[in-house]
Amino acid sequence: MALNALLVFCGGLCGTLARFGIVQAIPTHAAPFPLAVGLANISGAFLLGMLVAVLERAVPDACRRARWRAFAGTGFLGGFTTYSALVVDSMLLSQMGHPVIATWYCTLSVLIGVFAARAGLSIGKRYPHIDYPPGDGARFAAGAHDSAQPSPSTQESSTRESERRP
Repeated sequence: MALNALLVFCGGLCGTLARFGIVQAIPTHAAPFPLAVGLANISGAFLLGMLVAVLERAVPDACRRARWRAFAGTGFLGGFTTYSALVVDSMLLSQMGHPVIATWYCTLSVLIGVFAARAGLSIGKRYPHIDYPPGDGARFAAGAHDSAQPSPSTQESSTRESERRP
């Protein structure tokens, strides 16, 4: 639990800084609506969809998958995207005398976000599925070789030697 909270915190810090960088890089006068926040939300929806699909195919261990989801999904992409900024920006647009733009901005952000997430899922499902043997993965750990059983190459060479002997 504490590790997942730390992963969410670290991912959120990075995602929030990434969104801040995008907001600083795209001037507010570039569009009649908050373009930077809209782009962050839509690209974040796409990336979250892709992340979910890729993790399902590439990380068989549910615990590791949950940790990646905590860091990259809840943390990074949760900090990168922002529902609150979408709502506040829409409200500010409306208060500045642009209620139609505010409504379109909010509606299109959600609709395009849904399509972006769907596209991310679709692309992520193209990631090759990795089939791991059953078990806890301990046999892949460094130094986890069982010395009681000879390796296949050792077995082959000893078999060849015994066949050569009369």
